Amino acid sequence: MIYTKISVPTLLVIAYIGGVVGESEYDAFFGSNDALSGSNDASDTDNIFDDAGARITIIIEPPTRTRTRRPKPPKPRSTPTSTPTLVPTETPTSTPTLVPTKTIQKRTGICAVPDRGSERRPSQCSSARNAAYEEAVSLFQSRFYDCDCYEVGRFSVSAIDELLERKYKADEKGNSRQEALKKCARDGVERYINDAAKACIGPSTCQDIGFLVTDLIITDFCALPSTTRYNNNLLKECASEAKQVCRGDLFGALIDFLKGGYECPAKDQFGSAADAKGFMKDELSKQCTARVEELLFD
Repeated sequence: MIYTKISVPTLLVIAYIGGVVGESEYDAFFGSNDALSGSNDASDTDNIFDDAGARITIIIEPPTRTRTRRPKPPKPRSTPTSTPTLVPTETPTSTPTLVPTKTIQKRTGICAVPDRGSERRPSQCSSARNAAYEEAVSLFQSRFYDCDCYEVGRFSVSAIDELLERKYKADEKGNSRQEALKKCARDGVERYINDAAKACIGPSTCQDIGFLVTDLIITDFCALPSTTRYNNNLLKECASEAKQVCRGDLFGALIDFLKGGYECPAKDQFGSAADAKGFMKDELSKQCTARVEELLFD
């Protein structure tokens, strides 16, 4: 440590110069964090936060300032002031406490049965298809908050269980005519599931689900001391995209969590950012599949 005094007419400055060299910009979040504790021991060690830094302290003393008396300002003449008129104010009323309500995401027309027009001729198959389509609409409307798009995954599971796999399930021993009508009915149910999925899944839906899942996994990971089922192709693709987003976003979500100032005891097992990133990729990412399917379908 080197000290020196330099006299300058106007200032007192203390400058500190130090350096800590890290392996990457995020390594400071992991390991023992000796660099953050103020230690500057120059002993031989592999810890990247223990590198010694150079320190120079410069002290500049200001000269003594001579005080001078200022002339007193003349006294202001007193003038009579008018008495302010008091205006009555309203008594403030208490603001009612707002109770949080469930957010509903709806799409115009998703709960409505389309106008199919008049038939060219009577058709039992068309009648069975239309009736089953309307039955699926009624299921979505009555069970899932008037066709809430956030519930479209759960609706598809219910429609498959109750309509496709129970009520209209194919029976090899059944009457041929009845089985034909059930096939038409299954087509109506499947068409509405597809219509609902197309209306509810927007460009950012799958990515938003993936990001939400990564944040949930990191929240669980940093806490203080399913069986695959049939669904339509659009929902399958959405789940696949959400899983990929989740796997690729875990390390970034951990860094965001730490930058936010939140404590994460589990991070102390990592010696560097590279170790943490490897753990996210090899271990924590295994949770993405089950958590995405839970969020989308359960």
